[in-house]
Amino acid sequence: RKVIATDGEPRVAIAFFMYIGYNIELICKVKVRKFNLSFFVKLEKKFGKFAIRNLPIKIAVVMAISYILWAFVPTFAVKLVFSPYAIMEQHQFWRLFTWVFSPPGDLNLVGILMIFILILFGQQIEQAMGTFMFNLYIFGAWFWNTVIMLGISIYSVSYTHLRAHETGRNL
Repeated sequence: RKVIATDGEPRVAIAFFMYIGYNIELICKVKVRKFNLSFFVKLEKKFGKFAIRNLPIKIAVVMAISYILWAFVPTFAVKLVFSPYAIMEQHQFWRLFTWVFSPPGDLNLVGILMIFILILFGQQIEQAMGTFMFNLYIFGAWFWNTVIMLGISIYSVSYTHLRAHETGRNL
């Protein structure tokens, strides 16, 4: 597809994003039809009413708020970051949920681009997959990433203590 601006110049970036969005929609529809999704259909019938519409926009808004907090109140924003020590030793369990919204650093072009891409592609993927399936995908990814990060953290701490014990060094 070629998108022509009102002044007659082609807008390559807009055409590229439209092309990508169109292909994502086609890919999602084709893949959904290929698999037997009876389990997910049953889940959607039972829990579909709890699906959050426009989830990418809501996540992007919370991420933007966390960037603002990071800029103006860094001591509060640090409490959003995933920290196994703080979770296990200081019982700061909210970090299991808030790490997704903690910015990777200062607000710069990469952060703005990340939020823009989340809104742009997230909405199209949500439309292609359906609201419930997209929610399931996002929250499943959130859950399994948290489990894996905790597992790696616990393993690395226990391995470090084991190696220190074997070599006779104090930590």
